[in-house]
Amino acid sequence: MERLRNALSLTDRASPRNDAQTHRPKSANSMLGLPSQGRARLTTLVPYRNLKVRFATLNVGTLTGKTKELASLFKRRRVDFICLQETRWTGSKARNIGEGYKLMYVGAKHGRNGVAIAVKEDHLENILEVNRINDRLMSIKVLVEGEVLNIVAAYAPQVGCSQAEKDNFWTSLEYILQLISPKETTLLGGDLNGHIGEANSAFKRVHGGYAYGTLNDAGKVILSTAAAFDLAIANSFFAKKIEHLITYKSGQTSSQIDYILINRAHIGRVTNCKEKPTQIPELTKWWNLKGEKIPEFCERLADLKVDVKSDIDTIWEHLPWHHYYEQLLSLPHLAATQLPGLEVNAGLIPPIHPDEVKKALHKMSNKKAIGPDGIPVEAWKCLGLRGLVLLTDFFNCMLFSSKMPKAWRLSTIVPIYKGKGSKYECNNYRGIKLLSHTMKLYERVIDSRIRSECELSKNHYGFVPGLSTTDPMFALNTIVEEYRAKNRPLYV
Repeated sequence: MERLRNALSLTDRASPRNDAQTHRPKSANSMLGLPSQGRARLTTLVPYRNLKVRFATLNVGTLTGKTKELASLFKRRRVDFICLQETRWTGSKARNIGEGYKLMYVGAKHGRNGVAIAVKEDHLENILEVNRINDRLMSIKVLVEGEVLNIVAAYAPQVGCSQAEKDNFWTSLEYILQLISPKETTLLGGDLNGHIGEANSAFKRVHGGYAYGTLNDAGKVILSTAAAFDLAIANSFFAKKIEHLITYKSGQTSSQIDYILINRAHIGRVTNCKEKPTQIPELTKWWNLKGEKIPEFCERLADLKVDVKSDIDTIWEHLPWHHYYEQLLSLPHLAATQLPGLEVNAGLIPPIHPDEVKKALHKMSNKKAIGPDGIPVEAWKCLGLRGLVLLTDFFNCMLFSSKMPKAWRLSTIVPIYKGKGSKYECNNYRGIKLLSHTMKLYERVIDSRIRSECELSKNHYGFVPGLSTTDPMFALNTIVEEYRAKNRPLYV
């Protein structure tokens, strides 16, 4: 099963075949009996300033485990606004998904449906309004180069849903469209779950004549709503190959159910609109990295090398996992200072040996929460000897350059509720910092060397193997009880 994406570009150029200078028909009524909003009818295309915007719509199936891949996809396609359907996220929130994109979403408690709008960071400061209607509809109003754009994300009920749910959706959609001023531009992207047919003479003003499939009842509602608000279905105004019209595939079945709608007066500004095949790779699940998947993983990294002559940050950034960064929280680190009265170790520092790395790697536990880089210790263990060589070379570069990657200074802090007090008070949460597993591995190697050089006091307890604080605390309590029993003073 594969879902494809619509992409649309806007400029100030009119299409010869679909010029918007023709007279408009009279106001139409929707199939639900709702009249059009009665906006003023333009007889000519008003010249607009040159506005370049990339707009897309995509049914993601679920957002869980896909945000990083989607952000990378949006950046690669240079899209400004993306309408997402079937997110299956609950709540009404906004979050950064990386690569300069922010996601505003809405979903119901049952975890089905859900819509969202992803916005490029260049437009975040110009968002005027966010309107979350329900788990199938939301819109934002944004100012782009002096022009007000209304971005609407819609996810129509599928076949099998009740008629009441379908009526409620189209009524809510028409309510949103009625609130938009005639002076503002409307861009609607969504999975409308209907077939508008290859051509339709009754709606030729909003149907450009290029589409795929056979008209059905849901498609008639789409066309009726588009005509009522004078919105052109941009997908149908460009002659494309069939593979650039199909938006949904399942086995031998294919259809066109995802559409982009824009004001009919602005259709001449659209330079292109087509479906682009989009395969969203799933996030690597490290706990499933076993069996037959290990050789495949090692083969993908077979050509990975460490250039010991390069800068530490350059080495780290060129490793294949550098793009696995999401919302990070950077905290200042205290500069290390030398304690007074201690002599500097002027002896030679031997390079790190693979056996040291192997020993430290063996002590690292599996299935632990990963840091911002997204690399668990299991990945290094799967690489075997190859991983030991890479880590040893990389650690020696840090050791002799006295530098660490800047990415290691980033961490993700997860607030954990303490279980008491108000959940709305920040003081009732314990912050857990998630750090890079590779950095922890390096710290173990250095810690092992320091412990081999230092002599700890016999009275030192805690953070030392075999010297837990439990025994001295038990001894102290026993002494206190004995002195209290004899009513004698005790000085500790």
